[in-house]
Amino acid sequence: MKRSIYTLLAGVAMMFASCENDLEPYSDPDCRLNFIYYDYFGDQMTTENIEESYDDDSYSTSSYSFVYAGNPERDTLWFKVGVSGFLSDQPRSFALEQVAVPDTVDNAEPGVHYVAFNDPSLSALYTVPANADTLSVPVVLLRDPSLDEKDVVIRFTFADNGNFQAGIPEMSTRTVYITARIAQPSMWEEYYLGYWGPVKHQLMIEWTGEAWDDAYLEELYNGDSGYVDYMISWFAQRLEEENAAREAAGEEPYTEEDGTPVDFTPIYNY
Repeated sequence: MKRSIYTLLAGVAMMFASCENDLEPYSDPDCRLNFIYYDYFGDQMTTENIEESYDDDSYSTSSYSFVYAGNPERDTLWFKVGVSGFLSDQPRSFALEQVAVPDTVDNAEPGVHYVAFNDPSLSALYTVPANADTLSVPVVLLRDPSLDEKDVVIRFTFADNGNFQAGIPEMSTRTVYITARIAQPSMWEEYYLGYWGPVKHQLMIEWTGEAWDDAYLEELYNGDSGYVDYMISWFAQRLEEENAAREAAGEEPYTEEDGTPVDFTPIYNY
């Protein structure tokens, strides 16, 4: 019996040794860049769970409003990026390029709504440091007066500049909707927050001092879900009190521009 077991173990060991001998060294000279996405629970998205969990590009889409940042003339968004391929002991430049978005809001214009990707002021920031396998990539937004009246969208990916090219298609593009008005965050969840409306969103900002934008919502979703439930109950109570005070003063209750009453009831879509 022992001899049989030893023979079996020896065979398994020889099999693994044979597999190791058959492995070819990694030799692909191409280096690629991919954005690193995270879901609501802080887990890193991979090609597999993107394909399993999403049937659209919501994981790579976000929104930005200058309102939430105090209406600066310019602001910078940072996107985490992963490097695939051989590392280098020398810094290497990379390039971004805009991708047109058809049949939606207007596409952002370089020099008007954002600093052009080939602007010399960004060249040092569009560089992968020596031996780095991750980095953060900036996109500098500009507050053009047109954003007070309309939204624009910028979609971008990695251009082939000889050092790097775009990686996996599902993980190499980002889309940002830009405005100077209150806009519905891409991470707004009706399950928790109910239907979105600009008046409702403005009240949430005024009552809490928080922006309730994508960054803040992501922080909430990654934290205690019980706190989110508590805040929605708190908003509903505050709205009831405010509307009672408005009625006593001879004013109408809070409504959106189309007359829809502001409501904090969650939408449970089972």
